Amino acid sequence: MRAPTAQPTHWQDVLLPGLLVAGLYVVGFHDSLWRMVRIWLRSDTYSHGLLIPVIVVWLVLERRGELRRLAPQPCWAGVFLVMGLILAWWLARVVRVQSAEHLLLVLLVPASVLALVGPVPTRRLAFPLAFLLFAVPIGDFLVPPLMDYTARFAVWALGLSGVPVYKEGPLISVPNGQFLVEQACSGIRYLIASIAVGTLFGYLVLHRWRTRLLFMALAALLPILANGVRAYGIILLAYLSDMRLAVGVDHILYGWLFFGLVVLLLFALGFQLRRLEQGGRTPARGAPVTTGSPTGAAGNRHPLTVAAVLGMGYLAAGMVPGVLAGGTMHCPVRGLQVRLVPPLSPVAEAGDHWRPRFPDADRRRLDHYRLGGRPVDLFVAFFRFSGRGDLLSSMNRLAHRPWALVASRSRSLPVASGLPGRVRELDLADPDGHRRLVWTWHLVGNHTTIGWWQTAVAEVLARLRGRDCGAATLALSTPYALDPDRARRRLGQLLSRLRVRLARAGGAAS
Repeated sequence: MRAPTAQPTHWQDVLLPGLLVAGLYVVGFHDSLWRMVRIWLRSDTYSHGLLIPVIVVWLVLERRGELRRLAPQPCWAGVFLVMGLILAWWLARVVRVQSAEHLLLVLLVPASVLALVGPVPTRRLAFPLAFLLFAVPIGDFLVPPLMDYTARFAVWALGLSGVPVYKEGPLISVPNGQFLVEQACSGIRYLIASIAVGTLFGYLVLHRWRTRLLFMALAALLPILANGVRAYGIILLAYLSDMRLAVGVDHILYGWLFFGLVVLLLFALGFQLRRLEQGGRTPARGAPVTTGSPTGAAGNRHPLTVAAVLGMGYLAAGMVPGVLAGGTMHCPVRGLQVRLVPPLSPVAEAGDHWRPRFPDADRRRLDHYRLGGRPVDLFVAFFRFSGRGDLLSSMNRLAHRPWALVASRSRSLPVASGLPGRVRELDLADPDGHRRLVWTWHLVGNHTTIGWWQTAVAEVLARLRGRDCGAATLALSTPYALDPDRARRRLGQLLSRLRVRLARAGGAAS
């Protein structure tokens, strides 16, 4: 007859393997984890990610009484799921899809929990583990449509109010001033924060999943609508006060006050939904559920076996950066040689202060020249494949505050040796009414690219070759007033003088 084992013993058996897996997870994925933490620290949009792990730990501790009545049982199906996610993470790392890399990194947590404790305890922790997804810094793809909606809504509402208004991309003009719908005005911060708060509120306060899903939909739709109203109100207030109110710091203050009112309204709707719920109480959870668990010495070794397999997978994943480097420990590339033929002498910075943001580039330079009496700028950001930065990172921005993107298009250029055949043309504007044209392209090894996927594939091939282990973003920029064609001619003149090549060991890198 099998001797019964006290339930706490089962969790004690899993505690040490769980700590081992957590430690090896941090060691194996430390580079990806640190990249994600840096985004939390640097980005206002994703700063809430610092709070998500704390909230998840609190949600798990809140269920500890229920978990004690469950017997954990390691699950080999979870181990296979972890290995599949590690492979997917490796592929995302290879093609430099940072958002997918971070998403898979977070998905590894619930998969590891499933492997260590089995399906029944994992189901009890389904919401805390799912809530962890809010830590993933993903959502930049929503910024352009949100900016466009905000600008269109504000223009529509101003027209209904009888205010003369003209819109060009994100630039909104009224008779006594101009307003630029920047990335910070898209409402992406409000949207993500509202969905996260709404999801947590719905889980803690509401009882039926149908009502919870309805509340989550309200948490997503209300901030989008409210952000359009906010932009309209700020422009209208500035127009009526002859640009004395709702500009500068108070513009930001009004935005946060308005968002606070939106959150209060959302909570009021949530409590109203709670009153409308039938029953009004959380349904009974039913009898405690236990699962079979191996006993004796063999059973105690089982969690350690699962933990050892997971740990080896994590440590193998930690070797990926070195494999991806493709021999960059002995990389012959030191940097990038950039020169103009015939040379031009740099001049003082232009008055409208165009400064691209590439925080993790290994080398950056921004030079200012004059052609035909007009300023033309040259920007270069170089990345070594073994460096800390990514060429395709979402943190790299040519249209950095206060500049906003008005239009983006691909432009063909005359074929010439050493020059790109196509560039990405960006039309930028700032709140003071300054305009700029930017021609930009990527250099991966000896190949020029402009598309995201084309650049990612070129990077993978360059890494596999291991010879040209560096990439760069180059951009030429010039201001213009009314005639963009003259600006294009200046950019073409500077481009025709540009000579760029990888600087190898023993050569000068600039």
